[in-house]
Amino acid sequence: MTHKHSLSFFLILLCLPSYGHAQLWSGILASSRATDWTTAGVKGGIPSASWTQCGSTIAPYTGTAATINNAIAACGANQYVQLGAGTFTLTSSIFIQKSNVVLRGMGADQTFIVQSQSSAGSCGGDGAIEACIYNTWNVLSANWTAGYSQGTTQITLDSISGLTTGQFILLTQLDDASDGWPSTGDIYVCSVSACSQSGGGQNGNPYGRAQGEWHEVTAISGSGPYTVTLTTPIRAPNWRSGQRPAATFYPSQISGVGIENLSLDWTGMTTSDLSVGNTFIHGILLAWAKDSWVKGVRVINTASTSSYSCSGVDPIFISNSFRITIQDNYVYGPYDNPVCVEQITERSSGDLLIQNNIIHRGNQPINSQGPESGSVIAYNYAVGSTAESGIGMHAAGEFMNLWEGNEFQNLEYDNVHGTHFMQTAFRNFLPGQTAPPSLFGTYYSMPLGDQPFARFSNVVGNVTGSASPFVDYEANMTYDGSAVYELGWSESTAPGGGPGQGLTDSNVKRTLMRWGNWDTVSNTVRWCGNSSDTGWSTTCGSASEVPSGIANFPNPVPTLGDTGAGYSAMPPSFYLSSKPSWWPSGKPWPPIGPDVTGGNIANTAGHAYTNPAADCYLNVMHGPVDGSGGPLSFNALTCYPQSSGPAPPSALQAVAD
Repeated sequence: MTHKHSLSFFLILLCLPSYGHAQLWSGILASSRATDWTTAGVKGGIPSASWTQCGSTIAPYTGTAATINNAIAACGANQYVQLGAGTFTLTSSIFIQKSNVVLRGMGADQTFIVQSQSSAGSCGGDGAIEACIYNTWNVLSANWTAGYSQGTTQITLDSISGLTTGQFILLTQLDDASDGWPSTGDIYVCSVSACSQSGGGQNGNPYGRAQGEWHEVTAISGSGPYTVTLTTPIRAPNWRSGQRPAATFYPSQISGVGIENLSLDWTGMTTSDLSVGNTFIHGILLAWAKDSWVKGVRVINTASTSSYSCSGVDPIFISNSFRITIQDNYVYGPYDNPVCVEQITERSSGDLLIQNNIIHRGNQPINSQGPESGSVIAYNYAVGSTAESGIGMHAAGEFMNLWEGNEFQNLEYDNVHGTHFMQTAFRNFLPGQTAPPSLFGTYYSMPLGDQPFARFSNVVGNVTGSASPFVDYEANMTYDGSAVYELGWSESTAPGGGPGQGLTDSNVKRTLMRWGNWDTVSNTVRWCGNSSDTGWSTTCGSASEVPSGIANFPNPVPTLGDTGAGYSAMPPSFYLSSKPSWWPSGKPWPPIGPDVTGGNIANTAGHAYTNPAADCYLNVMHGPVDGSGGPLSFNALTCYPQSSGPAPPSALQAVAD
């Protein structure tokens, strides 16, 4: 591809400030490579603690979900339907298809929904509990004709038919025809087989438009063309007129929906249960939703996934949604098919907050299956994973997401279905896989993997590797099961693979930002920016790991770190301005990083404590360290502080359905 950009224009573009105020990552990350992650999740936080109960408490029963669905339909705004203690054995799906309503149980160890069959889905799939608006791809679009600069909050559209303030919109553009932008080896958005192991796909986005950025509309002015004001600034630096940018919007959207404090067992649901023959089966499905949440919920599926299609078997699934919070949940299984199942899946969504969840015996615990940006995946814990990968980006078009404080075996930005750019990993504990996966493949999972075209990644303040089998620091463009970092290499034996299998990419390492990470091979914190850093010659080999000299999207050597003249601490978080209210008292904050001492996780030189989700699993739920065994009893209220509790339920109502 030929790009007609003058050098002076591009230098001006790089110098434009992305945000009007200092970010928590200021002084460490370049503004062109990061975003404001403080806006992820439900705007203003989950509001339902002060909401009132709608109707009487529903007692446990056996039958269809009609009683619950009718109660939901009868609720007014800012109300909740209360389910009583006991087991609800249901033969059809629960639907929440109106805004500002919560479905609430008495606690995940008291209210149990056992779902044996799903109803015909109206959200592009079928689920045990579905929170959505019936839309069936009823989308409108307009040409995005101006306002492409990173940091702007106003764009120009040629049409606003069907668009109103308060709606969220999806910005897209055509994929790159060749590698890359603004120069070869830079940002490359690609979702076809030539750049991926198994070929790309639509993944909720218009075909050939893998990149997606989500925003809420706050104002519309003009008589054509129209000026549209957005809540958050444009994030990506690569929007441009030559790629035919467009805005997609959904006339029907749902908001303010919550699912809280209950247990869902959807083991009995299989493809044969689907009345419409749909192969998308989910435990909880949120679609075309904004400012909605799942909190304090236990979702289990112990069924063999051999009974399912390989398309969409996910305990919690988020699709075409914006500002969703998934917090304080426990997800178990299934664990016998590492290819087809992700426990918490995001598809074509943005500004998500996936925080403080436990994933037990999951295969790919948290995984993005389509364009996603501005999301935060933080302080989650996974145990007993049997697949190759832990958490990461799995399809095309994802950029500027934050992975913070997690304790998973590894973090991987793969090229199975396409490319990614500008992901940030901060203060995670990633020990890697200490034995080959038991169910799929022959490769170890190194603690951190950036596969081909996953460029301009930021890796800051992490603790990586365990004592065995890691004895090499990195593997660049080759496979080495003993390396902490896997850079620029992809598998050559992936199922259903295409020309993208076995690719290598030297630009992954060239554009990678590493700073202040501890790893088991170096057995020290690596401050590798310049000759003033501690360990510059002995640890760093006099080689910088900060891409300060690259032509496009460079990252200056951080002003925070150990320069030999004294330590200047990193911020505790890149998205939390202070210790959160759900953080247990006495628990060190932050729990992971180069400035942490006395940690309780072995083989980390004291740089890592278990996070609250791990403490809940190990110390309250008494889960096995290796993740073996069946699903456990769980109640978030016994593990984490609550800033305010739900209102008490009113009189119990026994029902016959």
